[in-house]
Parts: sequence; C-alpha cells; structure tokens
Amino acid sequence: MSLLESALSYADNGIPVFPVHGINDKGSCTCQKLDCSHPGKHPVLKGGHKNASCDRQQIITWWNQHPRANIGVPTGAASGWYVVDVDQKNQGIENYVRFIAQYKDQIPEATLKAHTGGGGFHLIYTQPASGQAVGSGTNIGRLEGIDFRGDGGYIVVPPSLHFNQKRYGWSKGFSFEDHSELNRLRPLPTMIIDLIKNSTKAREGQDAVIAGGRNDYLFKQACNLRRDGTADEHLFDGVWAKNLTDCKPPLAHDEVQQLVSSALNREITQALSIPVSSAPSSGRKSDSEDTFNNIMALTADHEFWLDEVKRQYVSFPVPNSSLEGVHQENWPICSLEYQNFLNYQYRQRYQKPVSAGTLKKVLDCLAGDVLFSDNSYEAHVRTARLNDTVMIDLTDANWTWIEITASGWSVRRDKAPVKFLRSNNAKPMPLPDISGNFECLPEIFRLKNQDDYILLSAL
Repeated sequence: MSLLESALSYADNGIPVFPVHGINDKGSCTCQKLDCSHPGKHPVLKGGHKNASCDRQQIITWWNQHPRANIGVPTGAASGWYVVDVDQKNQGIENYVRFIAQYKDQIPEATLKAHTGGGGFHLIYTQPASGQAVGSGTNIGRLEGIDFRGDGGYIVVPPSLHFNQKRYGWSKGFSFEDHSELNRLRPLPTMIIDLIKNSTKAREGQDAVIAGGRNDYLFKQACNLRRDGTADEHLFDGVWAKNLTDCKPPLAHDEVQQLVSSALNREITQALSIPVSSAPSSGRKSDSEDTFNNIMALTADHEFWLDEVKRQYVSFPVPNSSLEGVHQENWPICSLEYQNFLNYQYRQRYQKPVSAGTLKKVLDCLAGDVLFSDNSYEAHVRTARLNDTVMIDLTDANWTWIEITASGWSVRRDKAPVKFLRSNNAKPMPLPDISGNFECLPEIFRLKNQDDYILLSAL
C-alpha cells in the first residue's frame, strides 16, 4: 500500500493525518536542507499537526504535491491516540523492560503497537477513561528514552520511511485494520497519567525559561549535548525535549530546528561561552555558513521539481499584491524572480541583505539536489487540460486562472492543479466578465484570424 493509500486509510477510519517530510533516494530529507536535524520527521506545512485532516481531497492534494511525504498523526484529543514512545537510543528499550516489570499489574498491554524505523516502538492507547486532557511529556517515570505523546504532539506512522531506509510498521500480532476504531483500543492507563503528572510537577518546581531567554538556553543545551557525545541525527530530539519541558511557552518547531542547525555549524567550545543572539563570527566562513543555512530554512515550504526534459523549477507561496491571501508561483530555480523573492524574505526576517555569492550557492545546491529526485511534472504555458477541465493562466500578478468545465467557467485564485510557467515578458490577459460573450475572445486570446476564432469556439 502506497503512502497516499495508507494516509487515506487512516482518514477513512477517522484518524486525521498531515504530511511529514520524507526521505529521498540519497537517504536525506526531502526538505532539501543540507543540515536537516530531523530528517523524515518534521512537518511539510507551517502549523504542522494543526493542519491534520480526514478530508480525502485535501489528503490527495497534499500527497500529489509531496509524493514522498511520510505520514504524521496528531496525538491527544485531535485523533484519540495517546502514545507511549520508546526510543532505542538512551537505553529506552532497556528502561521500558524495567518500567513494565515494576508496573506490570497497573499497565495493561497496548492494543495497538507499531515499530519505528529507528528501532523503537509506539504503544497506542485511546483517551483515558476519566476523559481528562493529557499533554506530552518526556522521560516517563524519570526513565530516559521513554516519552509520551498526548495533546499538542504527533507521531510518524506506518508505512513511513526512516532516514536509515527502514520503514515504520505494525508489530507482529498487531494490525491497524483490526483496531482502527477507537472503541477497540485500551484506554490510557491511570498509572502512566500519574507518572506524567509527577514528572511535570517536578519540572514546575524549577525555574522555567521564559520568552527572551529561550533561544540562548536551547542553543546552549544543543552545544552541551554535542559536547557530551550526542549524535548529530539525535540532537534535535534532545533539544526538542528540553524545549517542551523547560521553556514557557515552548518555541515553535521551525525555531528549534534553526537553533539546532546553528549549533551544528559552530565550534562547541566557542558557542558554550557566547549566547547565540550575540555570538561574534569567528571569520567570514562562519558568517557565510550561517547565512547559507538561514536561506535554506526559508525554502522549507517550497517544492522543487523537474519538467519533462529535466529542467529545474520551484513552486512557492507568495502574498497577493492587492488581495488577501497567497498564491503560488512557478519559476526556474536560478531565475531572477526566485532570487529576488529569497532576498526579500531574508531581509524581512534578518534585517540585512544577503550576499549574492551565498545566494548563488544556495540556488546551485537546490538545483543540483532536485536532479536526483523523482519529483517531476508536466509544465504548461497559458493553457492546460486535466481530465475534463480546461485551465487558462491569465498571467497577472496574482497568478489568477480560469477553470472551464462542461457546466461553465469560474475565476480561480487558489493553487492550480497543474504547473503553469510564464515568460518574463508575458502580458496579463483581461479578466473575463460573466456577462460577456464570444466577441471578447479575440482580445483575450490575441487571435490572429477567423480560423483561430473558429478553432477556439469549437474547443
């Protein structure tokens, strides 16, 4: 069963899903960040698990746009799934064996169990019998490697692909199809709830890191973890756990990822003594690396693809110039339009210009990486046909398009289901008027003669 088919299966059984970045043929994350600290595990969309849906058409659209996307499921009340997350690292499995030996009479076996690509496993329960809300927590029973995913969290589910090229799957003797209905799952044991609450109370007795100091605190924690020997691929997990337990309120996913990326590109001994917000550069190379990573972070929500002859393109959201909302534009990766867009976004976020040399390196890397992907589309200029629908790109600033079906036509300003391309000197066409008639066609399509007019009318 494909990732799309599996995502639809979850949705059909009432479990909302959302796209999570997957793993490409080279074993790296589809986000295309060279220093991705959470490969194959972080959300494709801004808002992450908050976008989760059971809507089939929405899910089909997501996975058509991101066919390699792994499948994320929000935990807690959003799905009815409450999950004990046991990691192989940090002796999680050994600690879980001891944990069960201690509380075996109070913790019944989960009805649904999945093994993760990293060698750990997920124990899936449903809402506690008491109906109380249960948030996420780390180190249940103060045992490392045993975390809990409740309200506000999410997990990656089968058959998603781990960055080590192993797939998530249902453990032997367990089947999602047999236990897809929530009333067939065992409720979250009271003992686990008590252990989570006790851990939370113990942390609340400590001083929480509040807004203004969270970035420096988490950056330093990342450097400490590196110094203590944490593998780079596990660094995000450690910092994210600190974020959830120590910061009030926690930072957003992409902010933590950016801090981890910065930590991976600095000398540990230097970073431990200097806050991230004021750390001076050790030289031009360090500045360039940070700028490179910051620009790459801006491309996280952009889609990179190839046309029929392997030309490299990018699709990215742009705020509308005179209307509310955003539209999607498609340009060659190394085009001036995309360079200007990244330059503008960088200035808006960091209040300084980006060097042309660093920007060129980013574009060259993006253009090179997409050549090894299988993300390809048919490109269209001005007009396109998809099944029984004809689409026309009006080539205006907001990328407005016309949808023509057997029942009529409409003006659309959302994302077109095909990839429209346009030249730099493309002139916008007039917006069709519902009260108009065929007499406006020559002007709209710039028909040269009567034969063209007759041909278009026949279509």
